[in-house]
Amino acid sequence: MIRESQHMMNEDGFFQAFFDQSPCAMQILRANGTVLKINKAWEEFWEQSSVADISFYNINSDKKAQAMGMTSAFKQALAGITASLRNMKYTLDADTAGTGGVRFLNVRMLPLVREGKGVEGVVCILEDNSKNRFVELEKEKHQNRLKEEITRRTKQFESLLQFSAEILTINDPTEVFEFVTSWAQSLFGLDYSSLLLLEKNGKLVLKDVIGFSRSLIDTFELQTGEGLAGLVAQTQQVAVTENFAT
Repeated sequence: MIRESQHMMNEDGFFQAFFDQSPCAMQILRANGTVLKINKAWEEFWEQSSVADISFYNINSDKKAQAMGMTSAFKQALAGITASLRNMKYTLDADTAGTGGVRFLNVRMLPLVREGKGVEGVVCILEDNSKNRFVELEKEKHQNRLKEEITRRTKQFESLLQFSAEILTINDPTEVFEFVTSWAQSLFGLDYSSLLLLEKNGKLVLKDVIGFSRSLIDTFELQTGEGLAGLVAQTQQVAVTENFAT
């Protein structure tokens, strides 16, 4: 690998072999920001076949590169100083060439120095860190959801403690039912407006809760399976409790 320093090997043969065979996606940028050369790994990375595919490209006019700090890193390398960027979010489109959607890149800009001539260009090395970054983002998302759920459940638990203390002070079964349904709606967003409070013998205790007529409610008996009782038995889940009478 190339060490982080202000200078690179200037032996043409050695550098050319390293550049062409490197598993890292690399390109050489001229001092004016245009592309001089790309290696095989770069072609595979961006799905480009040659420099001709990006002959129009100039890093100085790439707004995405500017936003990511790559343009500043390029200028820093032109000044002879190695620059590095991590987890740069880059979205591909027709203006920037290549395919692959959103990627997270680790970028290194190295000055290309020739003895006696100074910096002639910049070598840009890319590492695709997308897989690791997406895992990190997914982990962060789950952690945030967990925090939100813990906060929500904590508030519910605190409310339930208050509910438990208050319900002990209520003796009337009708008031108990109304109190429970009201709390259930406020805590969990559940609508119990169609529930019926029944005694063990199947008679209605809570009146006018579902909007039916007085006569239907007064004659309601679950065991008969007729009329309103039959309708409720067919369409509702019924739980039998102990007699609420005190």
